[in-house]
Amino acid sequence: MSQKDEHEAYLKFKDEDGQVWTFRCRVPPGGRSKPALSGDWFLFVRSKDLKVGDEIEIALDREKDQAGGSQYTIKIKKTTSTTRN
Repeated sequence: MSQKDEHEAYLKFKDEDGQVWTFRCRVPPGGRSKPALSGDWFLFVRSKDLKVGDEIEIALDREKDQAGGSQYTIKIKKTTSTTRN
């Protein structure tokens, strides 16, 4: 396994509409920085019109996990415009 592979993973997420997204999660070596998402993440953010303050909930999809392939569910909790100050 290369140094690069030790610090990144491609994770599958199923949204509330049933669409599957693949996010690349990268953790910089040394552990001083926060993980960064890329891949389908940017398309997901745009398609869901996410804004600063919106929250996402990620959970392991137990049914898919038992079938032998890890997949996660992702749900969005939008803040109202009055709470986005």
